[in-house]
Amino acid sequence: MKGETLLSFEVPGVPRPAKAQNIRITHKAGILDDPTTIRTALKKRDIYPIAYPPKDNEQTKAYIRQFAAQAMKEAGHTMLFAGPLVATYRFYFLLPKGRHFKKTESLSESSLLDKLFMGVTPDFDNLLKVTNDALNMVVFVDDKKIFRAIPEKLYTPNLPRTEISIRRPLFYECGVDMCQYLQERTEEDRFREMMSTNMEIVQG
Repeated sequence: MKGETLLSFEVPGVPRPAKAQNIRITHKAGILDDPTTIRTALKKRDIYPIAYPPKDNEQTKAYIRQFAAQAMKEAGHTMLFAGPLVATYRFYFLLPKGRHFKKTESLSESSLLDKLFMGVTPDFDNLLKVTNDALNMVVFVDDKKIFRAIPEKLYTPNLPRTEISIRRPLFYECGVDMCQYLQERTEEDRFREMMSTNMEIVQG
């Protein structure tokens, strides 16, 4: 159970981030698009905004779900994962043409780092949002069960994909504070048990 890997699978294709929700101004008569009508309704406080998830997000989640469900089936998991989880995400994007290496190219350390590591959009938040939403009720009960997420954005010369790994946490990952607390409590419990045993021997 200590740090055991529960599931690892790959989603082929360019990772797609979550897109912002579409906001529609709605009225009891329906969606309002005309600015004048919206201003009039605003004065009467007779309208309200509703957020609609973009169709692209739903398509992306459906695409991820099919690979996740297949991986769960192949691994023989019949129940969703519950309890604390550690999730590692590796998002591989195609190396842009401008970042390809030339055999005769002389690179400084800074330019080499710039070519090797991905420090541009999309943001981690948007990549994780759509991925975790897709895995809800397919791999785990809820993404709130993930206490530690390790995302990476990486370049690849020819194979864009997303690699996902779910595992149980190691005890030390609870943090220094809890490790010290557990150590103190464990030593105290052992001491009490030892003293209790000694008293029983003396009194017996």
